[in-house]
Amino acid sequence: MDAIFKALNDPARRAILDALRERDGQTLGELEARFPMSRFGVMKHLRVLEDAGLITTRKRGRFKDHYLNALPLQEVIDRWIEPLIATPAARAVLDLKARLEGSPMDQTTVTKPDYVMSTFIRCSRDALWEALRSPEAVPHYHFIAARSESDGT
Repeated sequence: MDAIFKALNDPARRAILDALRERDGQTLGELEARFPMSRFGVMKHLRVLEDAGLITTRKRGRFKDHYLNALPLQEVIDRWIEPLIATPAARAVLDLKARLEGSPMDQTTVTKPDYVMSTFIRCSRDALWEALRSPEAVPHYHFIAARSESDGT
């Protein structure tokens, strides 16, 4: 968690996180245009944020899209700020992670997603599949569906 606090300690890095919060999936060029610093300065700050896990990236052809990753921030909240007033999607993903602990998320995507969260869950393939399909489990982590139904297949 030291890397997270180091990353958050710099106002330029917090401004980059704010820019990604306003519009996720920005390229280096788009971020550079927003700040009064060189391309290399923005790259340096992005590297610190990525090393801390506060942002994650996706390659799209010759472009690299940068996304805010809320999971490390949620871990900080879990450790030092209790109880949470709201239950964001990041909390649900961390709860699922704690239950399943296992296989890494598939990083292969062709289209540019609206947002990206990443974590590692260590569990068996069957346990993960059951958690992803179980009508009782889905509402706890799926941030779009309030409930889930299954036809039994």
